[in-house]
Amino acid sequence: MKTTLQSETSARALAKKADLYLAPHDGQMVNGIMEILQRYAAEERNTHDYRNQTGHLQQSTRAVVVDESDDHFEAHLEMGEEYASYVEARGYSNFRSIVSKAATEIAAHVANVSKRNLT
Repeated sequence: MKTTLQSETSARALAKKADLYLAPHDGQMVNGIMEILQRYAAEERNTHDYRNQTGHLQQSTRAVVVDESDDHFEAHLEMGEEYASYVEARGYSNFRSIVSKAATEIAAHVANVSKRNLT
């Protein structure tokens, strides 16, 4: 299950909106988004209720940079194994809730950095 935060209220949409504020040598926006996504990936890895028999699902839970250039940045928060949706649907993971919290925090980060860069 790859939850990529792609809805209009998602972190991806907010990051796209923030493209105007991405400074190629500054990195405040991008570094902040990645720090947030990495922190929430760690939260999922540390709080799930499934048995970590192989370690594959836990290792595949991460923040991944998908596209990055001087004026565009896209990162995903994902559980990369095919069976992740099964685990989440059965209540062994709070991944969707974690994604929602990450999106909210990223929205606040984007707004804060945007304000600083506009002044």
